[in-house]
Amino acid sequence: YCERPQCGVVSCLTCRKACPRLKNDYPTDEELAEMERHFICAELADDKQIVDDCLELGQKVPCPQCGLAGRKDHACTHMACPTCAQLWCYFCGKKVEDGTDEKYAHNVDWNCNPNRCPMYLRQIADVDDRWPDNEEDCLVRFHRIRTLGLLREAFDKLGQNRMDELDRHFNIISSSDFTWDEILHEDLTLIRCTDSSGTRCGS
Repeated sequence: YCERPQCGVVSCLTCRKACPRLKNDYPTDEELAEMERHFICAELADDKQIVDDCLELGQKVPCPQCGLAGRKDHACTHMACPTCAQLWCYFCGKKVEDGTDEKYAHNVDWNCNPNRCPMYLRQIADVDDRWPDNEEDCLVRFHRIRTLGLLREAFDKLGQNRMDELDRHFNIISSSDFTWDEILHEDLTLIRCTDSSGTRCGS
């Protein structure tokens, strides 16, 4: 129920839409159909939350120490958690050792070592021509690949029938910026070496 006494609207906790208020013991066919829809909402709620979390968490990366999710700005990939002060890398999501030498060692030879990460996302364009050469567009690409990866994990966990049911009921994929083909078949390799040396494996 709405918290305002004068309102009295009852809303579905899953889809957030108003539920019909039955005026008597003889609901109309339309009211029954709408109530049935909200019963389905309740049955799908947990799985909808899984997909909603994928769409949200794809746009940020959690601190590996405390789990607080943050979003990188247009600066470097080094992150410092405001809650636990852990230093970590936005690109790989792993902890980075404290101290100047150790922190920047995480970026040394990133272009030929798959266990290292670029300090700036725009640097990736030097070895992988799929990436743009400015930080803002790189961040968009990074979050898109990350979100697709999470949605693919959700698809593997829930199965096609359940994902189709969620989309039919909530338009959860149809209303997003992602297609089924991208979710299932997009190349999610973050860095793919394009030069002749082939020194860095895909990551």
